[in-house]
Amino acid sequence: MKPFKKIVASTGKYVNSNGEEKNRYQNIGTLFQGDDGRLSAKIDALPIGEWNGWVNFYDIEDKPRQQQAAPQKPQQQYQAPNDEVPF
Repeated sequence: MKPFKKIVASTGKYVNSNGEEKNRYQNIGTLFQGDDGRLSAKIDALPIGEWNGWVNFYDIEDKPRQQQAAPQKPQQQYQAPNDEVPF
């Protein structure tokens, strides 16, 4: 069997930093398809929160729309401590 779809539950809503209301998603498992076309589901987690019992199936490469990540600060270069002893 090979992974066919991911199983995603909408578990409520949240407000992002721009004040926009967005859906909150939780990946809960994977849908597999066998060589004979049979579908099987592997559940890895049970959703908590405002879950209504419905799940969605998304292609493995597709991702539900998520908020845009805030720009990350550039990482500072590591500077090794000065090994010279002043005495």
